[in-house]
Amino acid sequence: MRIYDCGCTNDCNPNECNNGCDCGCSGGCNVVINVPSGATGPTGATGPTGVTGPTGATGPTGATGPTGATGPTGVTGPTGATGPTGATGPTGATGPTGPAGENEPAEAIQAFNTSAQSTVSGTPLTFTASTLQAGRVIELDTDKVVINENGVYIVLFNAVLIEESTGGTSEAVSFSLYQDGTLLPAGVTTQSLQSTNSSESLSFTALVTVTGAPSELTVVPNEDDFSVINVSLTVFRIGSAE
Repeated sequence: MRIYDCGCTNDCNPNECNNGCDCGCSGGCNVVINVPSGATGPTGATGPTGVTGPTGATGPTGATGPTGATGPTGVTGPTGATGPTGATGPTGATGPTGPAGENEPAEAIQAFNTSAQSTVSGTPLTFTASTLQAGRVIELDTDKVVINENGVYIVLFNAVLIEESTGGTSEAVSFSLYQDGTLLPAGVTTQSLQSTNSSESLSFTALVTVTGAPSELTVVPNEDDFSVINVSLTVFRIGSAE
């Protein structure tokens, strides 16, 4: 260490030794004392950490990483509502015509009796002749028509009812169709007469099925002392019973 003297009351700046003193003297500096430097002292303790500075600006976004593996398929959701019905498609082509059916011969009979008959309850009406008989399946036997082949038949009955008794009171009489002694509910006709010698028309139409030929058809009144005229019974086959 050096101490300089430039003739001023202030000491010179040691760094200004060759440039004159900094106290304004024009003369050069003189070394007054040349003291050797002592050993360097130990390093002082580290001072406390300063206050953390502000966060720096955000850096640029890094490059996008690779796509990860595809995850497992989720559970299937519920079925959606049914959509509206589509438009009707065009009509298909007409199929080929089927084979012609069998031409079965006609089977029919029309039995009649133009004469007056007096009714007896439970006793069948009689027929004297037939104006039509086709085939051999249906036959007339006085008070009944006999069917000799299984099948389905239509029966039509017509007559004119006349009251024989006196008194002028209203009375009703029924005529019913029986098949082998069993009443067929579809074959019933009923009329009321208002006075003596009055008349009314009677008729019914019934469908009869025969499965155990031969089978007998009769028309039976349920009252006595009435007259019927122009009685007719028509029976014809319309098909098989299968």
